[in-house]
Amino acid sequence: MSHFWTIMKLELKLTWLNWVTWLMVLVMLIIGALCASSNRSEPWSTWAHLGDTGFFISLILAFSTGNQIHRDSVQRLDGIILSTPVATPVYVCGKYLAGLVSLLLLAGSGLLSALVVDQLPTGTHAFLIFPSLFYPPLGPNPISLAGPGWC
Repeated sequence: MSHFWTIMKLELKLTWLNWVTWLMVLVMLIIGALCASSNRSEPWSTWAHLGDTGFFISLILAFSTGNQIHRDSVQRLDGIILSTPVATPVYVCGKYLAGLVSLLLLAGSGLLSALVVDQLPTGTHAFLIFPSLFYPPLGPNPISLAGPGWC
């Protein structure tokens, strides 16, 4: 079991030390904020906004974790780990759980930014790419209920 946690910690460290992951966090924050501000400016199309946001977030999440095995073979990390007495299922499960934790953290950052932007006061003017907020906030319930669907 100690090998499992070692593999998981190693994979999390490799994922979060990469600058692309932090770029993904920034993109997820912007997408979540855009969804919440669009819901506040056009509440009649909330489900369309949530659907579009879910589509883009799922694409980002799939591309951010899809190349882990290839990355390990290019860096010859799989040969080092698999030459140690670590069972292949433990290696794969550790990588899977680390990827799942990373995906939840990325999706959670988008959900958090949507919840924060949803609480801005009504009448806030447009700022850069964010529209003006004309309608009252939806509240945390619709966003957090739709949030697990973003993953």
